[in-house]
Amino acid sequence: MRFVSTRLAWLSIILLFAATIGCKAQATNDPLKDPVLARRIEVLVRGQFNVPAEYSVAFGTRKPSNLPGYDSLPITFSHGAHGTTTDFLISTDNKSLARLETFDLTHIPAQNIPVDNRPVRGNPAAKVTVINFDDLECPYCARMHQQLFPATLDRYKDKVRFVYKDDPLTEIHPWAMHAAVDANCIADQNGKAYWATSIICMPTAGT
Repeated sequence: MRFVSTRLAWLSIILLFAATIGCKAQATNDPLKDPVLARRIEVLVRGQFNVPAEYSVAFGTRKPSNLPGYDSLPITFSHGAHGTTTDFLISTDNKSLARLETFDLTHIPAQNIPVDNRPVRGNPAAKVTVINFDDLECPYCARMHQQLFPATLDRYKDKVRFVYKDDPLTEIHPWAMHAAVDANCIADQNGKAYWATSIICMPTAGT
């Protein structure tokens, strides 16, 4: 009976010792309880992401991540009543900080640009679509337009279609907005007339 009691006593001591070590290890790995590590992370993040001095940096709860050897560490950047939280990865040995982004492959912005009711040049059913954001007063846009038509269209023929969308740079091209409005009014009446208007405007852009 005494032997069993002694074994239970030793087992209790071992469990208590293990729990104590675990608590200390957890406290050491928690940047909120390690001011030196917290300061090191803050300085690194501010420098790497050019965080202004007036923005505060706060750490969330450190949790295990799906990446072996790393924990998840949310960091919140706030200024006044506004703030944003970004998830970082911190290595379990507290020597590395990483930031990974997850992209939704079912929603790619470049493949979801609305082109409904926009004039199309080329084969409307082509598998390749070239979307050009255009300024009718921009001389560089005019040069690109001259490269696309007719040379590029003649080369690829019905394999590609071209769609123009408006991007008037009114800060440097005060006439560009008026040209875009006029061209779109024409496009509402006749899509082919839109391209004719672009051809008329483009060669004189910047003159």
